[in-house]
Amino acid sequence: MKDCKNQMVFQQGYRTGQKTSEKADTEANEKFKARHIQLVYTAVRCYCNGGSAKEIAAAGRKNGINLTDQQFHKRLHDLRDCKNPLLRNGDPRKCEISNREVLTWWIL
Repeated sequence: MKDCKNQMVFQQGYRTGQKTSEKADTEANEKFKARHIQLVYTAVRCYCNGGSAKEIAAAGRKNGINLTDQQFHKRLHDLRDCKNPLLRNGDPRKCEISNREVLTWWIL
């Protein structure tokens, strides 16, 4: 795919109209997401219940969970917003890492 200046831009992982490739790409993303959700839940449960997203991410990385802050944050929201939520937000407090007022994350 090229933009208006004839430069290459991001291409999707499959060609449009190829249903088998599209399905494989979607299944792979769902597996990664499910695995990331498990890892983030483990980080909250074992290392940092009641922490901010950045504190949970730091604690998880200290214990071998190699996800970015953004991946932790997205999966925390997934765990809170799913059909049977596993997490809830607590009262806001100052994050020890960012020094900003942020929500805390608690296991239900």
